[in-house]
Amino acid sequence: MKVYARQINPEYQESPLFFDSCWPEDITVAGNRDYKEHWNPDFRRVYDVLEAEELADVLDDFERYGKNNWYKNRTAAIQDLLYPAHKERYSTKEVKELCELIQEYGFGRRNGRDDDDILCAVASIVLGKKYDHTTIRGCCQGDWNDVFYPVDEWNREALKNFETEYFNTGTEWMVDEGEKEPDDPEDISGWTVYCHDRHDEGIRKEIADAAGCKPEDVVMYRISNTRCVTVCEYEAV
Repeated sequence: MKVYARQINPEYQESPLFFDSCWPEDITVAGNRDYKEHWNPDFRRVYDVLEAEELADVLDDFERYGKNNWYKNRTAAIQDLLYPAHKERYSTKEVKELCELIQEYGFGRRNGRDDDDILCAVASIVLGKKYDHTTIRGCCQGDWNDVFYPVDEWNREALKNFETEYFNTGTEWMVDEGEKEPDDPEDISGWTVYCHDRHDEGIRKEIADAAGCKPEDVVMYRISNTRCVTVCEYEAV
């Protein structure tokens, strides 16, 4: 049985990310204020602590004066202000690493690390899974944003698909699993699928995977041209 798919006008196509319920919760997108941000709550907590600098000031007190008015040692301060999300207490090694990272944050690139590198390193310790970051880009120079993600849950292909959905550079297709070929592509109706590949064969495979059929059973109608028609209406004067 054939499956028929027609491309939806790019002007009206909708990325899955246009719907808040489809946002992946484990990824953070932030950095370009011209675009929508999305924060994982746990990752945001780490970011807020680093930005607030309160913990950095407390650690600096211990380094300069050997004491702090509120906490008996560095471990107590870190446990209170940046508690671990995945276990009860940090190890001695983790406390040492956090002290170094937190006091590096906010001073530009140091020791080969910038603030985004430090943020990921701190989040990896606090949240118990390795984080990394990258920049996603759209079609124009200003189309970019920074993405922070858990490494074990996002591979290169998944990030590329997310980039496509974020900037809506994929294609959306209306799919009809009817018994006969429609007389006109505009007659195709049914359900829609968003495709990430930019080549016809890749798109065909994505549609086939969504429909549960073989790629050779998919008949595609891609938009080849669009026309805008001006219609004039007249009145007697």
